Amino acid sequence: MPVLTLKMPNGVEQSVPIVGALTTVGRSRENVLVIDDPSVPACAFQIENSAGEFSLSVIDSDEVLVNGKKRGEAKLSVGDVIRLGPAELLFCESMPLPAPRAGAAAGDGEITDLEALNKLVRFSEKLLGRYELDALLEQMMDQVVDLTRADKGFLILLEGTEPRIKVARNIRRENIEDAINRVSDSIIASVLRSRE
Repeated sequence: MPVLTLKMPNGVEQSVPIVGALTTVGRSRENVLVIDDPSVPACAFQIENSAGEFSLSVIDSDEVLVNGKKRGEAKLSVGDVIRLGPAELLFCESMPLPAPRAGAAAGDGEITDLEALNKLVRFSEKLLGRYELDALLEQMMDQVVDLTRADKGFLILLEGTEPRIKVARNIRRENIEDAINRVSDSIIASVLRSRE
């Protein structure tokens, strides 16, 4: 999944995955990628995703450069550099990997924030393309089980005052048969009381 990585002269860096059909860039908080600089227009340009082909279109700026050349429109490729005022944006294939934490051993089994974010982004992409509620809930529970490293997960919703198990999944991404007998009534009651 392509990513725009913003680099400012003051050292601020931010990466934003391009997941929708349209990604806007500018100073306004309504943009997908916000560049907090007074010289940047409210909405300077947009990137359109058309079946995996990415194109940049300038909306309100005379200062958009793609690979050093002023462009009103441009097809984007991995590695392209976009300049907008003081900002430099890199069109990347995926999220940049963070530097390893001091003392963290490689393969220590810990899910990094970046890995968790990437999993959530992939799930969001699935949400955009699928409309069957039962399948979406199963996929959501699979992601929750994976991210929390649990053995199983249950989605329990209140119908009136009665808790009902809507989804019960295990680590192998399978439905749990007879789920009602695998959930503690006292734990459900405690969660309902405390709301935690």
